[in-house]
Amino acid sequence: MKHLEPVFHITPEVRELLLKASPATIDRKLKADRKKLAFKGKSLTKPGNLLKKPGLFEIDTVHHCGSHDSGEFCLTLTATDVYSGWVEMRQLLNKAHKWVLKALLDIKSSLQFPLSGIDSDNGSDTAPCAR
Repeated sequence: MKHLEPVFHITPEVRELLLKASPATIDRKLKADRKKLAFKGKSLTKPGNLLKKPGLFEIDTVHHCGSHDSGEFCLTLTATDVYSGWVEMRQLLNKAHKWVLKALLDIKSSLQFPLSGIDSDNGSDTAPCAR
């Protein structure tokens, strides 16, 4: 089977320069663009004190509501293993307990390590709106 290389429409000279560039040079050159693309939302959730070992997850919902938080909009349940940084996300129809439980059970079944516990803010409705 023939190996197909991606087509980026660059000249052979530019290709050669890219292949010679060090990772540090690439990072330096892309710094401004990465800053422009950085996530600008802010979370009001602070990690709990007891999350010091793998398998203990901090969970929260993210409202995808733009600048208005009334009416119907999508939600995401975000579960983060604070120790390792592992993140699992599931879409929610709304914040009804049955959907949150279904999402949590799906997350638990897909993990490569045991889920030992969860910590949440218990629905203070201060979850951020993703913009």
